[in-house]
Amino acid sequence: MKKFERISIIIFMIILLLGVSGCMNAESESKNQKELTADLLSYAENKYNQKFETVEFIEGKKLGDGSITHTLVLKSLENEKMIFNVKKYIGNETDYMDNFIEEIIANKLTEEFDEIIGKMPGELEFKVYLFPDKKISNVVYSEIEDKSIYEIINQYGAQKITTLLSVNGDNNYIKSNIDVIYDLYNKIVSFNSEYFTMDICVNDGSLDFKKVVQNPNIYYMKEWNEYNGEVFGYLTINQDTLITDKQALLSNYVKN
Repeated sequence: MKKFERISIIIFMIILLLGVSGCMNAESESKNQKELTADLLSYAENKYNQKFETVEFIEGKKLGDGSITHTLVLKSLENEKMIFNVKKYIGNETDYMDNFIEEIIANKLTEEFDEIIGKMPGELEFKVYLFPDKKISNVVYSEIEDKSIYEIINQYGAQKITTLLSVNGDNNYIKSNIDVIYDLYNKIVSFNSEYFTMDICVNDGSLDFKKVVQNPNIYYMKEWNEYNGEVFGYLTINQDTLITDKQALLSNYVKN
């Protein structure tokens, strides 16, 4: 009996030690996350002389060479649609990266579509992304802050334009709104980019497709046809799709 009691005590102590160790590891990870979040937030606010709100911290996965990249998703306090990512690479050297300038340009471009998108019914999320001909990673914010999207395109080019639209509707949505969608298509084409994509997802609103549209670099993890039940259908058009009229546009709609 005493032997059994001793064994029970030993087992209890092992479980207790494991529990304490687990709690200490969790506290250490939480502290590390808070420090990284503060570090990345400070980097962005100092670089752009603005205040931002933390949306989400995404811990990186260590690669074979031992390097790791952490990501902090931030939102502007002045414009809730201004969402961008700050990354910290830790390897042989430490480096910071962000796509703030790219998002500034995307928001300027998206505003050019406000009149057309305003005619579309239902709950929706819309954004247009520009991929310039020239490198813009070293562009200073003040250089483009007051420029129109047309001035920016004239200076840096428009290699590709990507349009993402998520709308809460049913399989009749595209057909019922084909006139305005055709206007949307023609507006995209009018920018004369070398490549373009118009991507429309019709869904039941149960998933947060807003995150996918507003931050595809992080949340666009799978194709529309990989969603089971949540996506009713999708319309994807690019520069190689032959569109001569509204019916040709409608014929490219795919029911999921």
